[in-house]
Amino acid sequence: MTFKIAKTMFLVFIYLASFRTADAESMFYDGDIIIDSIIAYVRIEAEADIFMEYTLTNRGEEEESVDLAFFQTPVTLWFGDDEVVNPVTFAPYEEKTLTLSFTADIRGENTKAFTLNPTLTLDDKLSSERVESIRVDMILPQGVKNIISSNKNNYRTSMNESGRLLYSWDSKDTYPTNIDILWSTLDVVLSVSKAASPQRITEQDQAITVEVIIENMGDREVSNIVLVDDFLPTDFEAVEPLQELFIPEGDESDPRLFWMKEIEQLQPGESKVFHYTVRYIGDVSTIVVISLEPCTVMVDGNLISVSNEVRMRKMVGASLAEEAPEVIEELPEGPSILFVILVAVGVMAGMIMIVAGFVIAKRRR
Repeated sequence: MTFKIAKTMFLVFIYLASFRTADAESMFYDGDIIIDSIIAYVRIEAEADIFMEYTLTNRGEEEESVDLAFFQTPVTLWFGDDEVVNPVTFAPYEEKTLTLSFTADIRGENTKAFTLNPTLTLDDKLSSERVESIRVDMILPQGVKNIISSNKNNYRTSMNESGRLLYSWDSKDTYPTNIDILWSTLDVVLSVSKAASPQRITEQDQAITVEVIIENMGDREVSNIVLVDDFLPTDFEAVEPLQELFIPEGDESDPRLFWMKEIEQLQPGESKVFHYTVRYIGDVSTIVVISLEPCTVMVDGNLISVSNEVRMRKMVGASLAEEAPEVIEELPEGPSILFVILVAVGVMAGMIMIVAGFVIAKRRR
């Protein structure tokens, strides 16, 4: 699940904490060596084989030396057939092409997760400059038909000449942040979308109707489907249907309001539309953008699909004279982002256990 505003602040905290022994100015490399481009090629089987290429340039008029290192894991760096020996010296305006390769683990059982951190450090620091272009291609294992989600919104998927799913992401003028993807090994293709009406909260205790559409995009019947949405009970309360909205008992430290819908089966090509209503009871004193988290789809307890996130505007007691600033989605993320992902996986596992327990108790009744 993504919590963009909270996540952004949390990433900043984690990033700063990971460099807590340094002052602010020493966190970033500010010399004349810049990273012009990054190309990553990933082939995923039981493990992920990664090959990466970096183009670096000395944009200064003086010779400059720098120590280079790949952040995600210790690896050997190469200039052509020659192993990189630090420090590396660049003549004025000299360009060098660096390559590296390594093998990484894939996390998860039926739901798989992989993270690539393309960060290259200069003198053990992150570059303060954006990268002109980044391209990432990931070939997923045979039989995977779609990915569940990615932290990059502008990715593309296609089938390569071998009939394997190819995930591609390109970006210009950006920082080299993590690329995270989730996919399932189960032969299930369910599409889910989410919408809310109205999209502007303009009064206290306003009711919000959420629409969830699920479709079986595969070629076989899918059974034992569960749709799950969740909210902070400090911000939203249940309206209807009450039998589908509940707050689990016994977890007062992190209470959540869940909407859950069981679907016995979906035939190939079949779609279903569901509606439920919640009431916004949170703070209405400011004009901000808030997000309704993605709806998740589980089959036999396995995460299969994640919907879009719905963005809404709070504007009680004021007119929307100017558009609220967009949330920054990409920051120079720190090395501890992997920890954030592992925590998120743990949260999802806990949610699945809660929902599974609720389903069992409901069926026993």
